[in-house]
Amino acid sequence: MLDIITLLVTPFQQNCRILAAREQRTALVVDPGGDVRLILDKLKGEGLSCSEIWLTHAHLDHCGGVAELKAATGATLLGHEIERDMRAMVQQQSVMFGLPQVHRLLSFVM
Repeated sequence: MLDIITLLVTPFQQNCRILAAREQRTALVVDPGGDVRLILDKLKGEGLSCSEIWLTHAHLDHCGGVAELKAATGATLLGHEIERDMRAMVQQQSVMFGLPQVHRLLSFVM
């Protein structure tokens, strides 16, 4: 059984979801757009370790926190191959929206 925990992240107030397998004490994080400290704090507070990161798509508000979350947890990333080029454009997306430069955190393109 999975529990679904929803967190609002980024200035866009995008839904990031944690799918928690509490008996196994593991979770996967769906669309970690940013505010990675909030995500990590929630995982820790729930006693969960993140094993996978899933992306529904590669807009900045959905994938801006992937590299930081991967670095902190060692989780693997699952994103659709067709969006590889879009993931590579996250830095340009952040500039387009006038958001802080996040490119140094975005070395996750698969």
